[in-house]
Amino acid sequence: MGGKIIRWAIVIIVILMLFQAVDAENPKLIWNKHLTGEQKRGDERVTVDCPISSISLSQDGKLVGYQKDNNPINTACYSPYFLLKGSNEIELESSSIIKGFAGEDDKIVALGVAIGPRKNVYFYSSTGEKIFEFKTKDIFSLTHFEVSANGKYIIFIDGHKSVLIYNEEGELISSFNYDGQGSISSASVSNKGEIAIITSDEYSGGRVILYGVSGNQIFNKELEFKNGIVKISFDGKRVALAVKDFVNSFSGLIFLDNYGDELWRYNTWESGIFEGEVSDIEMGFDGNYLVVFLHDNWVEILDEQGEQIGNYSTSSTGELMAQKLSISEKGDYILVSSFGGNLHYLDNTANIKPTIVVLANSIDFELNSELMVFLDNKGVTVLHATSETFDQYQDKKNIVILGGPDSPEGVGEIVKEVLMNSEQNQIRKKGSSMIFSKTNVWVQSQSVTVIAGSDRKDTQNSANENKAKITTESK
Repeated sequence: MGGKIIRWAIVIIVILMLFQAVDAENPKLIWNKHLTGEQKRGDERVTVDCPISSISLSQDGKLVGYQKDNNPINTACYSPYFLLKGSNEIELESSSIIKGFAGEDDKIVALGVAIGPRKNVYFYSSTGEKIFEFKTKDIFSLTHFEVSANGKYIIFIDGHKSVLIYNEEGELISSFNYDGQGSISSASVSNKGEIAIITSDEYSGGRVILYGVSGNQIFNKELEFKNGIVKISFDGKRVALAVKDFVNSFSGLIFLDNYGDELWRYNTWESGIFEGEVSDIEMGFDGNYLVVFLHDNWVEILDEQGEQIGNYSTSSTGELMAQKLSISEKGDYILVSSFGGNLHYLDNTANIKPTIVVLANSIDFELNSELMVFLDNKGVTVLHATSETFDQYQDKKNIVILGGPDSPEGVGEIVKEVLMNSEQNQIRKKGSSMIFSKTNVWVQSQSVTVIAGSDRKDTQNSANENKAKITTESK
C-alpha cells in the first residue's frame, strides 16, 4: 500500500508541474487602452494624445493603476490616479502623483505625492477607499520614491544621498546616508526590505550597492558605467542593472547575485534588433528569475541565464517608443506604457517555467537521477538542494524532500521541522513507504512534499516505474 501511495504521489506532483510547462513564446496582447484628452484650440475642442506619468501592476497582475499626466499645467490630460480591475475603473487621488504602486490584490495601493511642501503617501484599498496617509516630514528634497511589491517597505531618497525606510504603518524603520562619490540615480527595494542603489559620478564611474533593511552594507561593487537603472528581485537574491557605455560599446543588462558576483551580461547592441538604450527594467520570480526590460519600441524578456525567450513590439499599435514598465510577481502579466498615450496589457504565462526544488542527500539524489533528467527534458527546472544550501531555496513554492527524519547529511533535521513526531515514527516502521504533503511551511502558498520509506530503493523504483505513465498523462 505504501509503495502505491509513493508512486501516485510522484505522478500527481509531476503532472501538476508539467501541466504548466509550455514552450517559450512571445507575450500576447490582452488589451490596449489609448488615453486622450480634450484641448481648446481657438473656438474648437480637439482630441490629443495624453502622456502617461505612472503605471503599476499588482502582485497577481489583476489590478492595474495609471495616471495620464501629473502636471496640472497640462489641462487636457491632467487626471486623477485610476485603478482598473476587469471592466471596473475607480478614480483615486486627484493630486500630482509622482509614482503609484499596486500591492497585493484587494489589500493596498500606495501613492506618493510630492508637489511643493506636500510629501505624503496614501494607502487605498483596491475598491478606492482611503485607508490612511502619512506625511514624510523628515524629507527635504525627495528625489526617489519606491515601494516593495508586497507594500510592506517604502523608501525615499532625500537629496540623492539620504535613504529613509518606512513600514506600511508609516513608521520610520531606519535611515542611512550614502557618503561616497556621486549621487544615487536609481533605487529598488525587495519584499524583505533589502535596498539596491546605483550611483552615478561623472568622473569616477558608478557603483551598485546592496543594503539590508537596517542600513547594513551587503556588497559595494564598482562599475565601469557612469549611470544606470537598478532592480532587485522580490526575494532580494538577484540584482539587475540596465547600463550604457559608449566607450565600451555596451548597452544592456548586468545580472548579479546577492553577493555582488556577476552572473551574466546581455548587450542589446549585439542583438541586431535595437539601437537605443534600456529605458526601464523589472524582474519576476516564481522559482525562476525572469528579466523584462524596455528598449526602443520593444519589450524584451530574458530567462535567468540571460537567454531571450520572447519579445513584444509596441509599434503594433503605432507607437515609436515604449516608456514605462510594471510586471506581476511571477512575470506572467506585463503592463507597458508607450509614447502616444497607450497602455498595453500582456499575457506572458507561456514563459513561466515550472520549478521543483528537490532536497535530498547525495545518495538519494544520485539514485533518482533518471527522474531528474526526465523532468528537465519536460521543461521543468529541478533545483537540487542540500542541507547546507537549503536556506537559499526555503522560500520556493514547490519543494520535494526525499528522505525521512533519520536521513544523513543533515536532510533528516530539516524533515523534523516539517513533520510531527507521530509522522516521523510512521516512517521509521520497518517496510513503510510514506508520503506527507504540507502547505505554508516556510512561506505562504508553499507546497512541501516529503517522500520517505524504510528503503531508499523503493523511491527510486517508484519513479522509474511511473515515467511512462507520467509522459502519457502530461500530454
